[in-house]
Order: sequence, then C-alpha cells, then structure tokens
Amino acid sequence: MGNIMTASQYSDLYSKDFSKIYYGSLAKEKPVFEQIANVMNLDTQYTKMSGMSGLGLIPQATGDGAEYSLDQLFQKYDKTFTPLEFKVRVRLTQVAYEDDTTGTLKMIPKMLGESSRMTAEQEFANLFDRSQTAAYTGADGKVLCATDHPLSGGNVPGTFSNRPSTNATVTLGAIEDGIIAYKTTVNDRNIRNPKSPVICLVPAEQEINIRKILESKETLTADKIDNIVNKMGLRHIVNPYFSQSKSWYLIGNKEDVQLFFMWRVKPSEKMDIDPDTDDILYKTRMRFVTSWLDPRNIYGSIVA
Repeated sequence: MGNIMTASQYSDLYSKDFSKIYYGSLAKEKPVFEQIANVMNLDTQYTKMSGMSGLGLIPQATGDGAEYSLDQLFQKYDKTFTPLEFKVRVRLTQVAYEDDTTGTLKMIPKMLGESSRMTAEQEFANLFDRSQTAAYTGADGKVLCATDHPLSGGNVPGTFSNRPSTNATVTLGAIEDGIIAYKTTVNDRNIRNPKSPVICLVPAEQEINIRKILESKETLTADKIDNIVNKMGLRHIVNPYFSQSKSWYLIGNKEDVQLFFMWRVKPSEKMDIDPDTDDILYKTRMRFVTSWLDPRNIYGSIVA
C-alpha cells in the first residue's frame, strides 16, 4: 500500500516557505452508524443471534367453560456475526520525523484515527449500498431490502416486503407510499404490527431534495396543499459514504431495528521504533462487524 517515508520524499515539510500543511480531515460529527445501528461490544470471537416469532391473535372462546386455546413461539432464523480485522501502518525515518518543521508527521496518529472512523462509516454504508445486491444476503436468505422476505412463524404462509415493487427515486409521493408500506408490514404470524419510521436516510446527493420534501409545509406541486409528511416527525440523516446516489431508506427507532454495529476491538493506535533502523512505525488496528438480523423497520429503494 505504501513505502517508507523518507526526508527526500516530502521536501515541503522542511521548506520554510510552508508554515503549515493541510490534510483531509473529518468534521467532528457523531458517526452515522451510531445514530442508526445498535452499537455493541463483543468479548468473544463471534456471536450468534436468533429470534422468536411472537404470539398470534387470541381466539374467541367457543363457549362457557371452554378450554384455553394453545399457542406457542417459533424460533426464527439464526445469524452468526464474526468481526473482521482492519489494520494499517505508516513507516517513516527518524530524519524525516526530526526535520519536519510543520509538525505534520507528528499528526499521523490523529490521521490514523480519522482513517479508522472513515473505514467504519464506509463498511456501515456498504450494508445499504448492497441492500439489493444478490451476493449479500441475511439470515432469511434474502437481501436487506426485498419484496419476498419469508415469514418464520411456524407454518404460517406468506412473505413481506420492505422495498417498493418498482424502485423509485425519493419524492414526496414515494415517501408517502413508503410510510404506508412500513406501517402495514406484517410480523411472522402474518399480523400487522405497525411501527412508524423516524429517519429518512439519504446520500449526500439527495440532501437538498429531502430537506425540501420534509421541511416544506406545503407540497411542491402547483396545488400547494398541506404537506402531511412535514407533520409526522420524520427527520433526515445524510450518509456521505453512500455510493448509490439515488437511494433512500425509512428507518425506525433503534429499539425496533435489528441493525447492529459490533466492536470486538475499537481503533487502537500505537507507535514502535524499529531497533535496526530507528524508523518510526505508527500502527492502528480494529475489529468489528456490521450487519442485520430481522430486516423489518427498514424500508429502502435504490434507483441505478
């Protein structure tokens, strides 16, 4: 990925004509994955999760003194979460470090920290960018956003959908349809268990558009009728790491969403000295996994 950083490679760091060298940095905002996913710490090499279907409707008694009807829970699909390892190092000579008049090389640990955050954010964004990619499936064997998620409530037939039948760009009408679909999703006993979305997650390319849609008190059409979506408390979050520029997602409260970001080892920076050359080694490594269990309470669309 790179070579040893020597003094001859970075003459700007030693020239008196350069008082400061700027590098790309991140705004100090709360990471997107912390706002949406359930963040956990793992103390084992992997964790396995499953779920239960819940109970069905209570039937009417057949008469005075009738026995209680019998119901039961049904085990849902299993999912194993195994953390992945990410690590990198930067190597520079003592001469390069000593003669850097700008202090830039001394900021490498901070740069590594920011690289760690960007990597975590990008891996989380990939879940959504791949939400309709066949090679990336969840515990039920389907992609994150599908029209045919199977029910797992025993012998209950049927499926549920958490995407439009035909993908649509983010418009007021599409969001209205999405809210209806979101609130009429069935549970694993094929019973409506309505929840309400609280977040509309969009890429940076859609920020202006979604603000117009969610913040306008009137519709953007010629008739200028009341914008009901504006009164539903739906807020937007922009994920600048999305590569799908025409995607959008409706997402519920964390306690309703089985979307996870699991740390096994949080970003850890360290510095070593090579005993043979005195080269300085800056290192960082981390282990984490991000994925989902039940895709309900996530509704999304991608237009290529």
